[in-house]
Amino acid sequence: MGRWTQNQAEAVHISRISQELPIVGIVRVFFKNGQTVEGALRGMHTGNNAGEGGVWRYRAGIELETLKRQKLDVDLLDVSSVVSAWDDLSEEYERNGLIKIIDLPKNG
Repeated sequence: MGRWTQNQAEAVHISRISQELPIVGIVRVFFKNGQTVEGALRGMHTGNNAGEGGVWRYRAGIELETLKRQKLDVDLLDVSSVVSAWDDLSEEYERNGLIKIIDLPKNG
């Protein structure tokens, strides 16, 4: 789970990054420190403190699994942007058994 926000700008940041996230798939995460990581999106955690102490705070994080099967818990406060990496990496992730691509029949 991510860290609690300390100000309005951080709350807005979490909201913006959350909107960039694909619902499912493989993502490329760009961190504020210049690092980049790619992984299959396994989950997302969001929360708030219910206004405890009269100040609302928020937090959010995502869980990724890399090609090396490393599980990462990413704090969205550390992220500068997130993009889909599905087109670049889905075949490799399927070959390595991390995802299963199913071709569903068409209706009609």
